[in-house]
Amino acid sequence: IKVQNAIVSLPPAIAHGVLVAWSSLAHETAGQDIAHADDGLVPEMQAAVANAIRKDTKIKSAAMKNLLATYWSNCMDETSADVMGILNMGPAPAIGMIPFFRSFLHQVGRPAKLRNTGPGEDPHPADILRVMLGASAVRGLSFAGSGAWADAILAEGLKDLTSIKLSTTGPLVTVDKASAQRSADIAAATLMNFKFNALGGHSLREIQDWKDADEQIVANLRGVFSGTATASAAVMQGAYAAHVVAAAVYESMMVVQPVAPLFTKMIALLKQMHDANAGWGPMFVLQPGNMKRDVMIQLNDEPPAAPVAKTAKKKAAIRKK
Repeated sequence: IKVQNAIVSLPPAIAHGVLVAWSSLAHETAGQDIAHADDGLVPEMQAAVANAIRKDTKIKSAAMKNLLATYWSNCMDETSADVMGILNMGPAPAIGMIPFFRSFLHQVGRPAKLRNTGPGEDPHPADILRVMLGASAVRGLSFAGSGAWADAILAEGLKDLTSIKLSTTGPLVTVDKASAQRSADIAAATLMNFKFNALGGHSLREIQDWKDADEQIVANLRGVFSGTATASAAVMQGAYAAHVVAAAVYESMMVVQPVAPLFTKMIALLKQMHDANAGWGPMFVLQPGNMKRDVMIQLNDEPPAAPVAKTAKKKAAIRKK
C-alpha cells in the first residue's frame, strides 16, 4: 500500500538553536502539510486570489494587477502556508521571519536585509512581500491586539524596503509599494475568508483562528520563560506546542536578554508536553485528538477491609439506637 506522509525536518543548526526559526514550523506543519492534504485546495486558492486581485479597483493599472495576480498565484504553496501558519500560531511566524531571514542571509555572505526581488523561478514570494502578507494576515486575526502587532511587523520589516522588482516568466518589473501592499492585503484576506469547495464550503479562518484566549495562554507561558511562573496545571491549561513556541518568540523579541536559556526552556517544555501526550503512548490511536491519559492502579479484587469494618460498626450502632 502506498501511503503518503509529510515529514518536517529541521536543519541541525536550527534544531539546536536559532529560536525565532522555530516559528517557521507553523508554516510547514499547519501550512503546506494542510494545503496538500485536501485535494484541489491549492488550485482553488490560486484562482480565488488571482480573481480577487484582477477585480480590485484600487490598483489602477491592468498590467500591474495581472502581474501581481499571476505572481501570487505562482507562489501559492508558500503564500498559503504563511497565512495558515499565522492562523495557527498568531503573530509569531510573521515577526519571527524577519530576524530569521536577516540572519540566514548574513550567514551565507549576503547583506542582512530582506530581499526586495522576486524572480519568476523562485516559488517563495519576495521577502518584503512576505512581510506585507504576514502583517495583513495578522491584522485579520480575531484577537484584540492584532492591529498593533500588524503595525509593528510592517514597521520592522519595511526598514529593508528599497525597490520591489517581481517577475513571472519575463524580465523583472518594478512594483510600487502601494500596489504591492494592496495585493498582499487581498491575498491574505482571500485566503483567510474565502469559502473553498475543497474545505466543504468553509473558510480557513472558520477552521482556525488566533483569539484573545490564545494570547492569554501565551502571556501566561511567558511567565515560565521569564522565571516569574512555573509550568503549573493552571498555566498550561489549554496550551499547545504552538503557544509554547509563540511565547518563546515573544519573550526573545520583546525583552533584551540572552536567547540560549529561552531556547533550552522551550525544548524542555515541549518535551514535557510530548511525554504527557497520550497520543504518543504505547496504544496506537488513529485519531488521538485531545486524548488525556488517566492512570489507575488496582491492587486487588477484594474490597478494602477497613471501610467495611467501619460500615459494620456504624450499622451496629444504628441498630442499638
